[in-house]
This record gives sequence, C-alpha cells and structure tokens, in this order.
Amino acid sequence: LFFLSLFGNRRLLEKQLYNEIKAQIDFWENKMGEKTPILIDSHQHTHMIPLIFRTLMRVIREEDVAVEYIRIPSELILPFIKSPSLYLTFSPVGLVKQWLLKFLNLVNRREFKKANIKSAAFMGILFSGQLTEDKINKLLPYYKKQNENIEIAFHPGYLESGESLIDGFRKDFKKFYYSKWRRIEYDTLLKFMKD
Repeated sequence: LFFLSLFGNRRLLEKQLYNEIKAQIDFWENKMGEKTPILIDSHQHTHMIPLIFRTLMRVIREEDVAVEYIRIPSELILPFIKSPSLYLTFSPVGLVKQWLLKFLNLVNRREFKKANIKSAAFMGILFSGQLTEDKINKLLPYYKKQNENIEIAFHPGYLESGESLIDGFRKDFKKFYYSKWRRIEYDTLLKFMKD
C-alpha cells in the first residue's frame, strides 16, 4: 500500500480507500449507533501511510464521524535512551519499524492536529512481539512522566505445538504464532491485568 500510494494511480487508490474506510466505519456505526464515539486503529499500522491517513481524516470530516481516539504508534524515544540495560535487546527490525513510524507520524502530524482527536503515548513497536514485564517496568516510569494516557501493544495470541492456524492462507504468520515470545507476552499481559 505504501508503494502503491507513491507510485500507483493515486487518484484511483484514494477513491478506493475512501470507499473502504467509509464502509468499515458505516458497519460499526450501524452496529453501535451512529453517534457512539469510535476508536480507530489498523492492522500493522497501515493507517499511518500518509495517503491512507489523509483519506481517513477526510472520511471522518466529510461523514461527521464521532471519533474519540486514533492510535498513533510513534514511541517516545527518551525512555529507551535512558534505559541502557535494554540496548542489547533492541531488534534491528524493531528499530527500523520504530523510526519509519516516527517519520510517518511527522508527515501526518499537521493533519492529525487539525482533527483534534485524542491519542496516547504508545509502546510496543521496538519490542514488538517480545514485550516482557522487565522491559515494561523499566520504560513505564518515563512514559508516566510524559503522558497520562499510555497504550501498550501486546501480541498475546499464540499456538501450542500441534495446533494449526485458523487462516491457513497466511503461512508467513505461522512462525510468529508458534514463537515462545507470544506465550511470554500472553503471560506478561495477564500479570499486568491482575496488578
């Protein structure tokens, strides 16, 4: 989608995006009531792609959608810098994702500010799929100083040995669901929910 938004037929893509975003919002408004405030996110943060983000904001504006919250997955940097004991646990892929999403956030920032919609301080990109209680406990104090609203992204879905994927078409997700880290994130999330 990112490359299509840069090099494809942008006008056609924007029209398709508008129709799809509107259809998904209409679906939920019909289920919950038209003026029930909704919270917006997308799988793998695709709504952060600038063309998609602008189109989303246009749908919200033109259709007068009651949006209470949009996930802006742009992690604070200072907590990670101030936690040197975590440096060797950074994943190269996580670093690339973190900085790409920070860049996309900068591109989208003006559009987001105009909309005057809430978001939260976000955690979960750099350690995506490998969040542990120790990492969260080291970062959380810095997050609490920066923002009263904090969103932490966990990936608690996992498969035990011998279980099969419900979606057999997405073979590339198989290694993630069988990863020991999924179970660790599941247990970590349960612990935080109990505390």
